[in-house]
Amino acid sequence: MTVSRWLRAAIVAVFLACSLWGIEQDLPYTPEVDEPDYVVRAGHIASTGKLDPHWFGHPGSTVMYPLAGLYHLWQAAAHGGTWLRPNREMADTFRASPSQFYLIGRLLMVAYMALGLPLVHRIGQRTLGDRAGLLAAWLIAISPLLVAHAQLVRPDTASFLFGMLALWACLRLLDEPSWRRQLLAGGAIGLAVASKYSLLALVPGLLVADGLILRSAPRRDGAWIGAALGLLAVPVAFVLVTPYFLIELPTALANIRYETSKSHLGADALSPWRNVWWYLTHAIPASLGWPATLAAGAGFVLLARRRRPGELLLLTFALSVMLELTFSKLHWERWLIPVLPIVALSAGGAVADGLERLRLRTGAARAVAVAAVFALSLQPADATIRLGLTHANPSTRLAARAWIVAHVPSGSRIAAEWYSAPLVADDFYGYSRDSFAAVTVDPGKRFLVLERHALADDRTLADYRRDGFEYLVVSNAMYDRYLAEPARYVAETDFYRTLFREGQLLEQFSPSRVRGGPIVRVYRLTAHSP
Repeated sequence: MTVSRWLRAAIVAVFLACSLWGIEQDLPYTPEVDEPDYVVRAGHIASTGKLDPHWFGHPGSTVMYPLAGLYHLWQAAAHGGTWLRPNREMADTFRASPSQFYLIGRLLMVAYMALGLPLVHRIGQRTLGDRAGLLAAWLIAISPLLVAHAQLVRPDTASFLFGMLALWACLRLLDEPSWRRQLLAGGAIGLAVASKYSLLALVPGLLVADGLILRSAPRRDGAWIGAALGLLAVPVAFVLVTPYFLIELPTALANIRYETSKSHLGADALSPWRNVWWYLTHAIPASLGWPATLAAGAGFVLLARRRRPGELLLLTFALSVMLELTFSKLHWERWLIPVLPIVALSAGGAVADGLERLRLRTGAARAVAVAAVFALSLQPADATIRLGLTHANPSTRLAARAWIVAHVPSGSRIAAEWYSAPLVADDFYGYSRDSFAAVTVDPGKRFLVLERHALADDRTLADYRRDGFEYLVVSNAMYDRYLAEPARYVAETDFYRTLFREGQLLEQFSPSRVRGGPIVRVYRLTAHSP
């Protein structure tokens, strides 16, 4: 093996160590946000043999179907299920031990990321050089955003892998513009879009590649046919991986309209320019660190000035994704995941170019290179280490749950909002949210629990008193979003301020360097609360 390959293997090993550290998080008590969307649907597919997910919001096909296959194999191998027929008893296995299903899903996401890292290096080799590719793969491997989402069953990690695969296929197309490579490039883009619709941003890259090919050989036999085949392969691959999209087209379109038109508490209300500013000054620095962000800015200037064929593909993809993010109604850090490798490659290219311009002797050049890598790594590495420490220990949510089990009398009525103490268990065929149920939390101890998105949603403290609730459990992951926009959420802001002022605070659980989670507060609803 060459030194480059050894380094690439070491980078993957570091990523695996980071992503497996604390991967269980708060299991078995609660999964992380949105994970049940994919785990429950994949489990339903595996247990019934019915491949229709009845939901196409992302669409996440490259997560749900592989996960369903893994669940089937796990049920057969570990729980005595059948190998060739659906295992309907899987529902009982899930209810008895749901954490194993979430853990299998998280391990699949880690595998997706680990497979994508060498692709980042190869893309860097092909466009900006070996050093830039290695540095980019390293920055991605220690990015707290990428490590955190590798521990979640969501399509973001799949979009990373298949996005890089599609970009690599487009770059190979520039080397050999054959029909076969056209089909591979289009097919890879189709798989990426089957992970997340936003990766339609890869299509402009394929168009740029075809434009460069046609410009260099406009009369080449079959060049136009090859380009058409590549574009046709995109929807064909998408439909093959997401077969029920066309069968249930009205449902699919309704899901897409909902996902693209909805607002989200704490993640909306930004104009296009404020969206751009938020990503440039908050999301990217939080994911890669300020030194890498600034280096990436210089690197994109170099890409635009040089306009080399492969680099144009990187620039096109980055601009296409940023254009989507700019005009979206919402803003999320995780939406950067498919394009974050390009940002890292741009930073790596700027550092490599700077080292070449210095023309230092070998020893001095190595020292400067090590110093540059250290400077770029310090901020994301620190954040990732803190992430591992917090994930390896029980969160504030579990601490709140343990306190409630120990101190709240059996039979009490408790109202809890999302991101607070996990008291209501998930079900195999649909997870419990905005529900009211009698819950056994410990042998001999039962609570009547109302779980809601936010306790302030369309309710007052008087409503909870009238319904006999004695304890309210709130989380700053919810109430801070309302309090940040008091003019927009007048009633909700008043609810929380009144609760904080007049409710009896029994206990508060705050995060620390070794304990993650939001601030969780447990209140007793006193008789004089309005």
